[in-house]
Amino acid sequence: MSLYRCHAWTWGRIRKRTFERSCIIHNFSKMIVTLITCLG
Repeated sequence: MSLYRCHAWTWGRIRKRTFERSCIIHNFSKMIVTLITCLG
């Protein structure tokens, strides 16, 4: 049981980190699109 809990905790941290990274990439691409739209 403790092994499963440890695995779930680690997996949750990895998923959270991946989600934050994809959020940053999404915001960055949105900013680039806004810049191109404003300049274009």
